[in-house]
Amino acid sequence: MKPVIRSILIIDDSPADQLLTQMTIEKYDKNITILQAYDGREGLSILAAEQAPPDIILLDINMPGMNGHDFLDEYNQSSGSSCVVIMLTSSILARDKEKCMKYDFVKRYFDKPLEMEHLEDLSGLV
Repeated sequence: MKPVIRSILIIDDSPADQLLTQMTIEKYDKNITILQAYDGREGLSILAAEQAPPDIILLDINMPGMNGHDFLDEYNQSSGSSCVVIMLTSSILARDKEKCMKYDFVKRYFDKPLEMEHLEDLSGLV
């Protein structure tokens, strides 16, 4: 039996990408709780307010305010960096991928949009 993903936090400034990601997750499993943030700072606030951390964080890199790199730096310094972080981005820069993958909690680097195969791969990480 595959592990169950109970909740996912999407951190992405694009309402269109948020909606597309949400629709893909709901198609995969309508029982997954979806939390949404539109920049890294909002994502950190949601994490601080949640009683139980989400199983997975889907994180974009290029966002106004606090971008994905800044989020990773701050999240790494927090005491509870226990979530699996998945980069979901349109950045094709090798340096972006290298910078993100240096964190132990970043497990995958996917190009947008989120695909069903991505979610199937993630269920093994939870």
